[in-house]
Amino acid sequence: MIDLLKDTRPRAILFIVMLGAALWFPHHGQHWPGVAGDFPFDRQPMPLYRLFRLIAPTVWLNIALGFILVMAQAFLVTYLNLSYRLSQAQTFMPAYFFLMFSTLYVPLQRVHPVLFANFFLILALNELFDTVKKEKAIENAFNAGVYVSVASLFHFPSLFLAGFTFLGLLVMRPFVWREWGVMLLGVAMPYAVTAGILFLLDLPLAEQFAFGPMGVGKLQDNWPLLGFMAFWVLLGWLSGVLILNRISMKLETRKFFVMVLALLLFSVGIFVLWPPAFLELLPYTAFSLSILFARVAHFWEQTPLLKALLGILILGVAYLQFVG
Repeated sequence: MIDLLKDTRPRAILFIVMLGAALWFPHHGQHWPGVAGDFPFDRQPMPLYRLFRLIAPTVWLNIALGFILVMAQAFLVTYLNLSYRLSQAQTFMPAYFFLMFSTLYVPLQRVHPVLFANFFLILALNELFDTVKKEKAIENAFNAGVYVSVASLFHFPSLFLAGFTFLGLLVMRPFVWREWGVMLLGVAMPYAVTAGILFLLDLPLAEQFAFGPMGVGKLQDNWPLLGFMAFWVLLGWLSGVLILNRISMKLETRKFFVMVLALLLFSVGIFVLWPPAFLELLPYTAFSLSILFARVAHFWEQTPLLKALLGILILGVAYLQFVG
Protein backbone atom coordinates (compact mmCIF):
# COMPACT_ATOMS: atom_id res chain seq x y z
CA MET A 1 0.00 0.00 0.00
CA ILE A 2 2.82 2.42 0.87
CA ASP A 3 4.46 1.66 -2.48
CA LEU A 4 1.23 2.52 -4.28
CA LEU A 5 0.92 5.85 -2.46
CA LYS A 6 4.56 6.70 -3.27
CA ASP A 7 4.32 5.77 -6.95
CA THR A 8 5.58 8.58 -9.19
CA ARG A 9 4.84 6.97 -12.54
CA PRO A 10 2.06 8.31 -14.80
CA ARG A 11 -0.19 5.44 -13.78
CA ALA A 12 -0.46 7.08 -10.34
CA ILE A 13 -2.64 9.77 -11.95
CA LEU A 14 -5.00 7.05 -13.17
CA PHE A 15 -5.14 5.50 -9.68
CA ILE A 16 -5.97 8.90 -8.15
CA VAL A 17 -8.82 9.48 -10.62
CA MET A 18 -10.13 5.95 -9.98
CA LEU A 19 -10.03 6.51 -6.21
CA GLY A 20 -11.85 9.83 -6.57
CA ALA A 21 -14.55 8.23 -8.73
CA ALA A 22 -14.95 5.31 -6.33
CA LEU A 23 -15.42 7.68 -3.39
CA TRP A 24 -17.59 10.24 -5.20
CA PHE A 25 -20.11 8.58 -7.49
CA PRO A 26 -21.76 5.56 -5.80
CA HIS A 27 -23.86 7.40 -3.21
CA HIS A 28 -25.57 10.33 -4.86
CA GLY A 29 -28.91 8.86 -5.81
CA GLN A 30 -29.72 7.74 -2.28
CA HIS A 31 -28.87 10.92 -0.37
CA TRP A 32 -30.45 13.83 -2.22
CA PRO A 33 -33.30 14.06 -4.74
CA GLY A 34 -32.00 16.90 -6.87
CA VAL A 35 -29.84 19.95 -7.11
CA ALA A 36 -32.20 22.18 -5.13
CA GLY A 37 -34.35 21.33 -2.17
CA ASP A 38 -33.49 20.70 1.43
CA PHE A 39 -29.73 21.33 1.05
CA PRO A 40 -29.01 24.35 3.29
CA PHE A 41 -26.71 26.06 0.79
CA ASP A 42 -29.44 25.97 -1.84
CA ARG A 43 -31.82 27.88 0.43
CA GLN A 44 -29.39 30.76 1.07
CA PRO A 45 -26.91 30.93 -1.83
CA MET A 46 -24.25 33.60 -2.08
CA PRO A 47 -24.07 35.43 -5.45
CA LEU A 48 -21.46 33.23 -7.19
CA TYR A 49 -23.04 30.02 -5.93
CA ARG A 50 -26.42 31.32 -7.08
CA LEU A 51 -24.88 31.87 -10.51
CA PHE A 52 -23.48 28.34 -10.51
CA ARG A 53 -26.93 26.92 -9.81
CA LEU A 54 -28.19 28.64 -12.95
CA ILE A 55 -25.33 27.18 -14.99
CA ALA A 56 -25.65 23.62 -13.64
CA PRO A 57 -29.35 23.01 -12.93
CA THR A 58 -29.39 19.26 -13.55
CA VAL A 59 -28.45 16.54 -11.09
CA TRP A 60 -25.81 14.73 -13.10
CA LEU A 61 -24.16 17.89 -14.33
CA ASN A 62 -23.96 18.96 -10.70
CA ILE A 63 -22.37 15.64 -9.74
CA ALA A 64 -19.86 15.76 -12.61
CA LEU A 65 -18.77 19.31 -11.85
CA GLY A 66 -18.40 18.45 -8.18
CA PHE A 67 -16.14 15.55 -9.08
CA ILE A 68 -14.04 17.80 -11.34
CA LEU A 69 -13.69 20.31 -8.49
CA VAL A 70 -12.55 17.66 -6.01
CA MET A 71 -10.04 16.19 -8.44
CA ALA A 72 -8.71 19.64 -9.34
CA GLN A 73 -8.09 20.35 -5.66
CA ALA A 74 -6.38 17.00 -5.15
CA PHE A 75 -3.95 17.78 -7.96
CA LEU A 76 -3.52 21.39 -6.77
CA VAL A 77 -2.47 20.09 -3.35
CA THR A 78 0.03 17.83 -5.09
CA TYR A 79 1.24 20.77 -7.19
CA LEU A 80 1.97 22.79 -4.05
CA ASN A 81 3.73 19.81 -2.52
CA LEU A 82 5.95 19.37 -5.57
CA SER A 83 6.55 23.05 -6.35
CA TYR A 84 7.69 23.99 -2.85
CA ARG A 85 9.24 20.61 -1.99
CA LEU A 86 7.13 20.15 1.10
CA SER A 87 7.84 16.42 1.17
CA GLN A 88 11.16 14.63 1.00
CA ALA A 89 9.79 12.27 -1.64
CA GLN A 90 8.16 14.03 -4.58
CA THR A 91 5.06 11.87 -5.01
CA PHE A 92 1.31 12.13 -5.54
CA MET A 93 0.66 11.07 -1.95
CA PRO A 94 -1.07 14.34 -0.89
CA ALA A 95 -3.77 13.71 -3.51
CA TYR A 96 -4.63 10.33 -2.01
CA PHE A 97 -4.90 11.74 1.50
CA PHE A 98 -6.92 14.74 0.32
CA LEU A 99 -9.48 12.57 -1.47
CA MET A 100 -9.90 10.23 1.49
CA PHE A 101 -10.50 13.03 3.99
CA SER A 102 -12.50 15.47 1.85
CA THR A 103 -15.11 12.86 0.83
CA LEU A 104 -15.74 11.37 4.28
CA TYR A 105 -19.22 12.85 4.76
CA VAL A 106 -21.33 11.27 2.04
CA PRO A 107 -24.19 13.85 1.92
CA LEU A 108 -21.58 16.48 1.04
CA GLN A 109 -20.36 14.49 -1.95
CA ARG A 110 -21.97 16.94 -4.34
CA VAL A 111 -21.28 20.47 -5.45
CA HIS A 112 -21.47 22.81 -2.49
CA PRO A 113 -19.99 26.26 -1.82
CA VAL A 114 -17.13 25.05 0.39
CA LEU A 115 -15.73 23.07 -2.55
CA PHE A 116 -15.37 26.30 -4.49
CA ALA A 117 -14.08 28.17 -1.44
CA ASN A 118 -11.40 25.55 -0.75
CA PHE A 119 -10.26 25.69 -4.38
CA PHE A 120 -9.65 29.44 -4.10
CA LEU A 121 -8.05 28.99 -0.69
CA ILE A 122 -5.43 26.71 -2.24
CA LEU A 123 -4.78 29.33 -4.92
CA ALA A 124 -4.41 31.99 -2.20
CA LEU A 125 -1.92 29.79 -0.33
CA ASN A 126 0.06 29.35 -3.52
CA GLU A 127 0.31 33.14 -3.81
CA LEU A 128 1.47 33.43 -0.19
CA PHE A 129 4.02 30.64 -0.58
CA ASP A 130 5.39 32.40 -3.65
CA THR A 131 6.23 35.54 -1.64
CA VAL A 132 8.90 33.94 0.55
CA LYS A 133 11.91 34.82 -1.61
CA LYS A 134 10.60 37.96 -3.28
CA GLU A 135 11.75 41.43 -2.42
CA LYS A 136 8.36 42.88 -3.38
CA ALA A 137 5.14 40.88 -3.23
CA ILE A 138 2.47 43.46 -4.06
CA GLU A 139 0.93 41.38 -6.84
CA ASN A 140 0.91 38.18 -4.76
CA ALA A 141 -0.72 39.96 -1.82
CA PHE A 142 -3.43 41.43 -4.05
CA ASN A 143 -4.11 38.08 -5.72
CA ALA A 144 -4.35 36.28 -2.37
CA GLY A 145 -6.89 38.84 -1.16
CA VAL A 146 -8.95 38.47 -4.33
CA TYR A 147 -8.96 34.66 -4.09
CA VAL A 148 -10.17 34.69 -0.49
CA SER A 149 -12.85 37.25 -1.32
CA VAL A 150 -14.07 35.19 -4.29
CA ALA A 151 -14.18 32.14 -1.99
CA SER A 152 -16.49 34.02 0.37
CA LEU A 153 -18.78 34.98 -2.53
CA PHE A 154 -19.49 31.26 -2.79
CA HIS A 155 -19.55 30.61 0.98
CA PHE A 156 -19.65 33.73 3.13
CA PRO A 157 -18.23 32.21 6.36
CA SER A 158 -15.05 31.52 4.39
CA LEU A 159 -14.31 35.21 4.78
CA PHE A 160 -12.63 34.22 8.06
CA LEU A 161 -9.79 33.08 5.78
CA ALA A 162 -9.00 36.74 5.15
CA GLY A 163 -7.60 36.86 8.67
CA PHE A 164 -5.65 33.71 7.94
CA THR A 165 -4.10 35.20 4.78
CA PHE A 166 -2.97 38.30 6.67
CA LEU A 167 -1.42 36.04 9.29
CA GLY A 168 0.18 33.98 6.52
CA LEU A 169 1.70 37.06 4.92
CA LEU A 170 3.19 38.00 8.28
CA VAL A 171 4.63 34.48 8.66
CA MET A 172 6.13 34.41 5.19
CA ARG A 173 7.81 37.83 5.13
CA PRO A 174 8.47 40.99 7.18
CA PHE A 175 5.59 43.41 7.68
CA VAL A 176 5.21 45.84 4.74
CA TRP A 177 2.20 48.08 5.11
CA ARG A 178 1.75 48.46 1.33
CA GLU A 179 1.36 44.71 0.91
CA TRP A 180 -1.22 44.57 3.68
CA GLY A 181 -3.09 47.51 2.18
CA VAL A 182 -3.09 45.93 -1.27
CA MET A 183 -4.31 42.62 0.18
CA LEU A 184 -7.17 44.43 1.90
CA LEU A 185 -7.99 46.09 -1.43
CA GLY A 186 -7.99 42.64 -3.04
CA VAL A 187 -10.48 41.39 -0.44
CA ALA A 188 -12.79 44.40 -0.99
CA MET A 189 -12.70 44.54 -4.81
CA PRO A 190 -14.81 41.42 -5.66
CA TYR A 191 -17.53 42.62 -3.26
CA ALA A 192 -17.49 46.08 -4.82
CA VAL A 193 -17.73 44.63 -8.34
CA THR A 194 -20.51 42.23 -7.33
CA ALA A 195 -22.48 44.97 -5.59
CA GLY A 196 -22.10 47.18 -8.67
CA ILE A 197 -23.39 44.46 -11.00
CA LEU A 198 -26.35 43.72 -8.73
CA PHE A 199 -27.15 47.44 -8.58
CA LEU A 200 -27.09 47.72 -12.38
CA LEU A 201 -29.38 44.69 -12.61
CA ASP A 202 -31.70 46.31 -10.06
CA LEU A 203 -31.45 43.31 -7.72
CA PRO A 204 -31.79 43.89 -3.94
CA LEU A 205 -28.42 43.43 -2.28
CA ALA A 206 -29.83 42.08 0.99
CA GLU A 207 -31.49 39.17 -0.82
CA GLN A 208 -28.43 38.29 -2.88
CA PHE A 209 -25.92 38.12 -0.02
CA ALA A 210 -26.79 35.23 2.30
CA PHE A 211 -24.97 35.81 5.57
CA GLY A 212 -26.53 32.78 7.22
CA PRO A 213 -24.63 30.81 9.88
CA MET A 214 -22.50 27.83 9.06
CA GLY A 215 -23.90 24.41 9.78
CA VAL A 216 -25.03 21.57 7.54
CA GLY A 217 -26.22 18.29 8.93
CA LYS A 218 -26.68 17.33 12.57
CA LEU A 219 -23.49 16.67 14.44
CA GLN A 220 -25.15 14.28 16.86
CA ASP A 221 -25.96 12.03 13.89
CA ASN A 222 -22.29 11.82 12.91
CA TRP A 223 -20.43 10.67 16.02
CA PRO A 224 -18.44 8.01 14.11
CA LEU A 225 -17.25 10.69 11.69
CA LEU A 226 -16.55 13.14 14.51
CA GLY A 227 -14.49 10.60 16.46
CA PHE A 228 -12.66 9.48 13.34
CA MET A 229 -11.71 13.02 12.35
CA ALA A 230 -10.80 14.00 15.91
CA PHE A 231 -8.30 11.15 15.99
CA TRP A 232 -6.72 12.14 12.67
CA VAL A 233 -6.68 15.86 13.47
CA LEU A 234 -4.83 15.04 16.69
CA LEU A 235 -2.40 12.87 14.74
CA GLY A 236 -2.04 15.68 12.18
CA TRP A 237 -1.19 18.15 14.94
CA LEU A 238 1.40 15.76 16.37
CA SER A 239 2.82 15.31 12.86
CA GLY A 240 3.09 19.08 12.50
CA VAL A 241 4.92 19.37 15.84
CA LEU A 242 7.26 16.57 14.74
CA ILE A 243 7.92 18.29 11.41
CA LEU A 244 8.72 21.63 13.00
CA ASN A 245 10.85 20.31 15.86
CA ARG A 246 12.51 17.12 14.69
CA ILE A 247 12.95 17.34 10.91
CA SER A 248 15.65 19.57 9.47
CA MET A 249 14.51 21.77 6.57
CA LYS A 250 15.06 25.14 4.97
CA LEU A 251 13.61 28.20 6.67
CA GLU A 252 11.13 28.86 3.87
CA THR A 253 9.88 25.27 4.03
CA ARG A 254 9.44 25.61 7.79
CA LYS A 255 7.33 28.73 7.16
CA PHE A 256 5.13 26.77 4.76
CA PHE A 257 4.41 24.20 7.46
CA VAL A 258 3.69 26.87 10.05
CA MET A 259 0.95 28.13 7.72
CA VAL A 260 -0.44 24.65 7.07
CA LEU A 261 -0.55 23.94 10.80
CA ALA A 262 -2.15 27.34 11.42
CA LEU A 263 -4.91 26.50 8.92
CA LEU A 264 -5.56 23.25 10.78
CA LEU A 265 -5.84 25.21 14.04
CA PHE A 266 -8.18 27.72 12.35
CA SER A 267 -10.48 24.87 11.35
CA VAL A 268 -10.42 23.31 14.82
CA GLY A 269 -10.98 26.72 16.43
CA ILE A 270 -14.05 27.40 14.32
CA PHE A 271 -15.39 23.97 15.20
CA VAL A 272 -14.97 24.74 18.92
CA LEU A 273 -16.76 28.06 18.52
CA TRP A 274 -19.49 26.71 16.22
CA PRO A 275 -19.76 22.86 16.27
CA PRO A 276 -22.35 22.61 13.42
CA ALA A 277 -19.67 24.00 11.08
CA PHE A 278 -17.62 20.82 11.52
CA LEU A 279 -18.93 19.15 8.38
CA GLU A 280 -18.33 22.21 6.22
CA LEU A 281 -14.71 22.44 7.34
CA LEU A 282 -13.77 19.01 5.97
CA PRO A 283 -12.13 20.34 2.75
CA TYR A 284 -9.98 22.80 4.72
CA THR A 285 -9.00 20.12 7.22
CA ALA A 286 -8.34 17.65 4.39
CA PHE A 287 -5.87 20.07 2.79
CA SER A 288 -3.86 20.50 5.99
CA LEU A 289 -3.81 16.80 6.85
CA SER A 290 -2.79 15.75 3.33
CA ILE A 291 0.27 18.04 3.40
CA LEU A 292 1.28 17.04 6.94
CA PHE A 293 0.91 13.30 6.43
CA ALA A 294 2.73 13.37 3.10
CA ARG A 295 5.71 15.02 4.81
CA VAL A 296 6.05 12.27 7.42
CA ALA A 297 5.45 9.53 4.86
CA HIS A 298 8.87 7.92 5.40
CA PHE A 299 7.87 7.27 9.03
CA TRP A 300 4.76 5.45 7.79
CA GLU A 301 7.01 3.12 5.84
CA GLN A 302 9.55 2.50 8.59
CA THR A 303 7.28 2.09 11.63
CA PRO A 304 4.93 -0.92 11.93
CA LEU A 305 2.56 1.03 14.19
CA LEU A 306 2.16 3.77 11.58
CA LYS A 307 1.59 1.16 8.89
CA ALA A 308 -1.24 -0.14 11.04
CA LEU A 309 -2.62 3.40 11.39
CA LEU A 310 -2.62 3.76 7.61
CA GLY A 311 -4.64 0.56 7.42
CA ILE A 312 -7.07 1.96 10.01
CA LEU A 313 -7.43 5.12 7.93
CA ILE A 314 -8.32 3.17 4.81
CA LEU A 315 -10.76 0.88 6.66
CA GLY A 316 -12.31 3.87 8.41
CA VAL A 317 -12.86 5.69 5.13
CA ALA A 318 -14.45 2.56 3.65
CA TYR A 319 -16.72 2.17 6.71
CA LEU A 320 -17.87 5.79 6.67
CA GLN A 321 -18.59 5.53 2.95
CA PHE A 322 -20.67 2.41 3.61
CA VAL A 323 -22.74 3.83 6.47
CA GLY A 324 -23.15 7.17 4.67
